[in-house]
Amino acid sequence: MIYVSLKVSDENSGIDFYVNKLGLFKHIGGGRLRCLQHDHLIIDLIESSTVDRGELGIYFINGLKILDNLKRNKIRYKMSSGISGSCISITDKDGHAISLMTDYYEVC
Repeated sequence: MIYVSLKVSDENSGIDFYVNKLGLFKHIGGGRLRCLQHDHLIIDLIESSTVDRGELGIYFINGLKILDNLKRNKIRYKMSSGISGSCISITDKDGHAISLMTDYYEVC
């Protein structure tokens, strides 16, 4: 298992963002989220008055679904492509940079 802790200013907002708006995680209790495509990845959202901005990169298979979720929920993103694939870059409300990598041909 891989456990990642992210400090957030509001746990419920963080859960809403990662579970409902991005659609990439399942809420499994408290501030704990399980990645839907990688069962071994757990994110623990820790509510804190001081948030250190972090960076997280995850490889996903279904890039088109991710783009649909971002557009539907009006989440700003930046997309770049290279030989190895595409990268969708977003930032959550606490400033954590999230890179979602996917196969090149899937989203281009």
